Amino acid sequence: MKKKLSILLALAVIIATFLTVGALAAPENATAIYVGGNGASDSYDGLSPEKPVATLGKVSSIISDSDDSDFVVYVMADITATSSLRTWDKNLTLM
Repeated sequence: MKKKLSILLALAVIIATFLTVGALAAPENATAIYVGGNGASDSYDGLSPEKPVATLGKVSSIISDSDDSDFVVYVMADITATSSLRTWDKNLTLM
């Protein structure tokens, strides 16, 4: 419980920081990936809101397999992270 509160507090501080600096904006030519929501499936490519992927693991796979360097991930609904998301040499914006 204490850990969840710490995480929520940290997220609140991060969000407040972004709100004072300005609206979050994805890089202009970023590749959009959609995750979560009704009907999400890791068999989809996640490149449209109509066919979102279901997991961050699939998002990670899409990013690592791509030649693109800028990505914006639109979280369409609550998701549970059961794996880490590493992007090494890629730029990632979560919306």
